[in-house]
Amino acid sequence: MTMKEVLEKEIPEKNERSILVPFLVGGVIGAGIALLTAPKSGKAMRKDVMDFAVRTRDSISTTIDRSKALYTDGKTAVVGAIEAGKDAFLKERDRHRRAA
Repeated sequence: MTMKEVLEKEIPEKNERSILVPFLVGGVIGAGIALLTAPKSGKAMRKDVMDFAVRTRDSISTTIDRSKALYTDGKTAVVGAIEAGKDAFLKERDRHRRAA
């Protein structure tokens, strides 16, 4: 089994939702309720709700994209570090065997 296979076993891709998703959904619902209880006309209220929904969707999408990129970069760095450590170990082991 290669180090990459070991790493992929230890750090599986997660399709589960994180704790951030319920928090964001709760914030959106709370903000929506606040908007609905505000003293505004129906037309102004619908415009405010639509604007808020668009801004929130864009913000969440951006956050998710950044999180995925960060996870991928971190995983790549760990795989690279493991491979570098493995290479260094093998070189030193060979050097010590030749010296003995």
